[in-house]
This record gives sequence, C-alpha cells and structure tokens, in this order.
Amino acid sequence: MKLISKTMHLNRQKGKVVTQITLENDFNISDRKPDIGEIVTENHFIKIDTIKLAGKKADINGRLAVQVLYISADEGQMVCNMDVDIPFAEPVNMDMLEDGDTVKADYEIDNVKVSIINSRKISVKALVTFTMEAESIYDMDVAIEPENTDDAEYIKKQLKIMQIVMKKRDVFRIKEEIELSGGKPNIKEILWRNVDIRNCQTKLMEDKISLNGELVIFLIYMPEEEGMHAQWMDTVINFSGVIDAEGCNEDMIQDIMITPAEINIDIKPDYDGEQRIFEVDAVLNLDMRIYDEDSVDILEDIYSPTVDLVADKKIAGGESFVMKNVSKCRVNDRINVDEDKGRIMQICNTSGRVCIDSVTPAEDGINVDGVVEVKNLYISGSDNTPFCSADAVIPFSHKAEVKGMNNEMLYDVNGKLEQLSSVMTSENEIEIKAVVSMNVTVCNRVEEPVIVNIEEREPDIDKIKNMPGMVIYNVNPGDNLWSIAKNFHTTVDSIKEINGLHSDKVNSGENILIIKSM
Repeated sequence: MKLISKTMHLNRQKGKVVTQITLENDFNISDRKPDIGEIVTENHFIKIDTIKLAGKKADINGRLAVQVLYISADEGQMVCNMDVDIPFAEPVNMDMLEDGDTVKADYEIDNVKVSIINSRKISVKALVTFTMEAESIYDMDVAIEPENTDDAEYIKKQLKIMQIVMKKRDVFRIKEEIELSGGKPNIKEILWRNVDIRNCQTKLMEDKISLNGELVIFLIYMPEEEGMHAQWMDTVINFSGVIDAEGCNEDMIQDIMITPAEINIDIKPDYDGEQRIFEVDAVLNLDMRIYDEDSVDILEDIYSPTVDLVADKKIAGGESFVMKNVSKCRVNDRINVDEDKGRIMQICNTSGRVCIDSVTPAEDGINVDGVVEVKNLYISGSDNTPFCSADAVIPFSHKAEVKGMNNEMLYDVNGKLEQLSSVMTSENEIEIKAVVSMNVTVCNRVEEPVIVNIEEREPDIDKIKNMPGMVIYNVNPGDNLWSIAKNFHTTVDSIKEINGLHSDKVNSGENILIIKSM
C-alpha cells in the first residue's frame, strides 16, 4: 500500500560523558624577560581545535592558554608578562556513538595553579572537566495517510516534536581601534590584556541571525618613556552584525553558543606616527542550532476488512519544546586583602566567570548551585608590588522556575556574568556585586512509534469464515470502537449505524451488536 509521507529532520540527544584531565608543564622565562620575583595574577582559557570521532571514541584536541603577570626580581620591580600554552589530546570513550553521530563539548577549568620553581622557571597545573554530549541528526519519512483510502480504515495522532532547521558553525569577527586619551603616554609594550564578552544577545530574523554585545577590555602597558611606571586603561567596545541563516525565521527556537576563538591586541601608530593605538582583532566562535516546533497529524493505525495490513514501525526520537527563559541571581560578598601586599590605592579591573557545579530538577523548577570566581587587580600602596590581585570565590544557590518540571525532562542551563562590579569599602576590603544570568532550556524527550511503511498480505480466509456473522459484544475496559471494529473485520461507521450510536464513545459493560462485513 502506497503512503503519503513527510520527511522530518530530527535531532536526538543520546547521552553525556564527563571526563577530567590534568594538564601540567614547566616553562622557562624568555631570555628577553627579567627574573621572576612574584606572580601577581594569571588568566586562562581553553581552545578546542577539533573533535574527531572513531568508532566508540571521541578524540578532543586543543590547548590551555595561560597568561601570567609578574613582578621582576630586580631592583626596579618591573611589571612583566609571559604567555604559555599546554596542548592536549584526550580520547574519550562514548559507548553510545554510532556512524553519523556528532559530539559537542563543554568544559570547566576547575583549578589553575601557577607557581615559581626558580627565578627562571614556572610551573602551570590545571584540572579541566569536559562534558561530551553525543547527538544524532537524521531524516525519517513518517506516514501521514494512505494514498488510496478505498477499503481501508485509519486513524491519526498528533506528533509534537522539534525539527532541526539548521546546524551550523560560523565565526564573527570584530575589528576596532582604541586610541589613547591625551593624558596617557605612548605605548611601548602590552603587558596584560583581559577581554570579557558581556551582554551578548542573538535574535532570529528571516534567513538571518542578528548579534550584538560588548567587549569589556582592560590593558596594562609599558610606556615608551624610560623610568615611567606601567600604565593601564579600560574601555568597552560595542559590536553588532548579522549572520546568514537560510531557512530561519523569528518564530523558531535558537540554541546558540558563543565562545571566544582568538583575541589579538596589537600596537599601531596614529596619524602622527606615534604609538598610541591599540588594534583589536577578535574572533568569536558560534555553534548554532535552530529548531522549529512542529505538530504533525501522522498515521497511528490502519486496517482493512478485506486484506491484512502489516505496519512497519520505527521510533521517532527527539525532543518537544517546553520552555526557554532567562533566570537571574544576585551575588555579593566582601573580601579582605592580605595586609602584606599593602593597602588598596585603586581598583584597576574586576573580572570573573561563572562555574556551575550542579544542576538538579526540583518541583516546578531547577536548582542551580555554583560559584562566581572573581579577580580584582588593584594598585597597591607597597613599593615592592605596584600591582596586586585579590581573588574571591563566591558561592550561590538559585532556583530557576519551570512549571511542571519533572525528572524525565531534558534541561540545559548556561550561566554567565551579566553584571560585575567592585568598590573599596576600606584600605583592605573590597565589596563585590554580581548578577548571574542563567539561560534555561527545557524539553520533553520524545520516543514515539511511527508508521513508515505498510505491507499488504492475503487475509486468513479460514479464520474470517469461522467468525460468527453476528455477535453481541460486551465492551471491556480499554476498548474503543476502533479496536473493536479492527478485531471483528468491520468498520466503525458500520457499528455506529447498526447500534444507532452518534459518537465514537462506548462504555465498559455496554453490549453492542456487530455484523461481520465479509
């Protein structure tokens, strides 16, 4: 029997694997750099280059990039820097992998420790947790109805499932120039850079995705003039643009992850030939998945009073959309500064990141526990350490509201800093205030049997002949007119006509007359 079918583009989450790796190495100070006396602070990020699949394994390759700011051991106590990389190649066993599957990875850097071995060597050690998620994107032809309805009885059901419209990786480039204000000396060398992506928002449009946000930039540099101390500056670059996304529209559901790929800041001369411009070249990675919530009336069951119809069924696996929202949590704390470092003269820069430790479903919500890691770089009153860092780890617990939440639902929570500020409350105390924004997506898992093909077979004539031509049937619990008609090789309309029924409803214990159709 020929069927009218619809091709559905489905995405199925198959499972997650969590693995931890330790990255460590020792690094010599460059010959161009002075001896290291004291480490001020460090900054780090993970760059994932490739994820290669082979059988039941996913090989993740990349590097841990670490930026170190230190005070030299010589009498001048210069502010210096060094950049180091620790490459990694980690095979991860994923038993759920099959041909054609894809894997996406998320990570948390649980601990980074930079320590001095001697005046010319440092040690870097980090613990990184990778969460690897396998998913399958596939097409399935689902039967809608028979092409020829003669001598065939069928019923439909509604299938509510998200279809994937687009899966795409792209990059967004930001190129800007930052010119020093008139009172700042010319630039000799960049010593430190910290760039945060804040308030990043995406919006679906017709065949496009709009993107806007902020690059919060903090720089420490060495001036050209001999004998001057290191200088610092901060600024915010607003960026916006559009990305091609064929087939998308504003009513669809977006799942877009934005991560920094490369952020380069170089020195450039101005129109007068003086080194007064910072040239910013930032590349953002965009991992984009766009879904369309689709409700399709598909073929649920079919039979014929005259022939045997055998349905070939497969499981349509995927998700149906429940909700997507942003839940916010306020975090604040006060930290004391080590008196040995000297009193706080001025806070130069405050940076931070959100680390989510656990996400658990609860009644009408999702409980999120984590910490905000904060670094405060400040000018010290001590002559030995002109720049110092005061770090803090501020815990938080938050419940994101999700009506009807249960343990069977699929959920995803991504946390980021929306606001972060710090103020001096005294010479040795800093008050930190932050707003953590949590993007929450909740879906129902769909595992629905669907008809993909119908095979016609000759009926069992002997069985049909042996059936009584007329029978009084006592309706059992769970029966309906459809199941009764199918079992007795007749039609629903025939049963209704014979028994004078005006609806498809029958009650348990009720007697109905059935007359065989063949």
